[in-house]
Formats: sequence, structure tokens, C-alpha cells
Amino acid sequence: MNEVLSLSLELSERTRRLLRFRLKAENQFAVKLLLPKPEITQLHFLSETTSKESQWRWSSFSFISTSLATLTLKPGESRDFEWRVRPSDIEPPPQNKHDDSSFDYCRRCIDLSFGEYLVWFHWRVSTAFIDYPSHSRWRDLESLAQQEGAVAWYGEAESNWLHITRPLV
Repeated sequence: MNEVLSLSLELSERTRRLLRFRLKAENQFAVKLLLPKPEITQLHFLSETTSKESQWRWSSFSFISTSLATLTLKPGESRDFEWRVRPSDIEPPPQNKHDDSSFDYCRRCIDLSFGEYLVWFHWRVSTAFIDYPSHSRWRDLESLAQQEGAVAWYGEAESNWLHITRPLV
């Protein structure tokens, strides 16, 4: 099912403190698809200077048990996802416990020195799928898909690659 999911990535904001990305996922298959929600850590940053990929980190460690986050896409339907990426040298702001949208920015960061990067999004789901926060597995995705009258998507999809600069100022 690799060719049924189209991904388009864009950089919508760039400052010293954050990079904001928008990912558009579009179902190009003839049936409704159920997918696990994409994660910020599926964004990849490759330094053009060192040819090394940057590593994601948890800036404050806590285990959060949640239900499996999924989305369904009807044929031809698309959905946008937005992430604020915080470089590890930027202190996290206090997290508002009532604001889930700040979770990734406050708790996750990535090692990004100032410089040039190639950035892309890689989405991979296999029958060995495990979602650690919810303890869900592939069979749970299939069961949810059946309840929704959808097909559980598996395969790999990759977005376009972006050339970005992390500025000094």
C-alpha cells in the first residue's frame, strides 16, 4: 500500500527558537484508510555539514498512558498536521497541562546546531506495529479499521525533502 498515501511537507515558520512544519497526508486509494496518527519524531533532520541525522530527545521525562491515536481518510481526503520543533539548546517553556498542542514542543526536542539541514517525514507502519503509550498492536489497528469500515494502512510513505537553515539570530 505504499503508493496510496501522498505526503507533502512544508516549513511554515523559522526562528531561532523553533521551526514549524506542516505535513499534508492524502489518501490516494479507492477505500477509506485508518492510520496511526503521525508523530513529530518521524521528522528527520540530516546535517548537510556532517551528514549525520539529528537525534530526538525527551526534555522532561514522563510516561503518559494514552489510547491509540488514529485517523481515518476517505478516498481523496487529506489532513494537515502541524508541529513546532524545539532545538535542544532552547529551554522549554512551562507546559500548560490543559493544552495538548504544546506537549511536543515542551517535552521533545532535537539536537540541531546552527546550520543547513535536509528535512523530510518518513511514515512507516508494519504488521509488527506497537504503540507504546497505548500498548496497542497491529491487531488493534485492524480491529479499529474494521469498526470504522476502513482498511488498516501499512507500508512506508515519505514526504518531499526540504532544505532549511537554522539561523543564528
